[in-house]
Amino acid sequence: GCRIPMKIFIALLLLVALVTGCGQPAAQPPSAPNPMPRTIANFGNITTNMTLQQVMDKFGKYDRAVGSGILAYEYDLADGSTALLSPDWPFQLTNRIRGIKFYQRSNAVTHLP
Repeated sequence: GCRIPMKIFIALLLLVALVTGCGQPAAQPPSAPNPMPRTIANFGNITTNMTLQQVMDKFGKYDRAVGSGILAYEYDLADGSTALLSPDWPFQLTNRIRGIKFYQRSNAVTHLP
């Protein structure tokens, strides 16, 4: 039969481990398979007993992570508004939602005299 020298076998094994270990990072959660519609009414059912992961299980992955040091997660809603979710420290997927704020994004530029 065909014998592979031990050094080549170990090198191939390490290469496979390196390649498979370089997949998607854990911080990139998968989207929900059948997300609920992103409406203010549906997001209004989010409670402080829910975790960010539970929200993502219902609505899919957030659209943006914002902040510097203190993270919050934005979801774009169907009516053009945005839901901003703030989880408890240390802002991981398993932390409970501390608060939710709805606001309207604007591309308007204010010109001051």
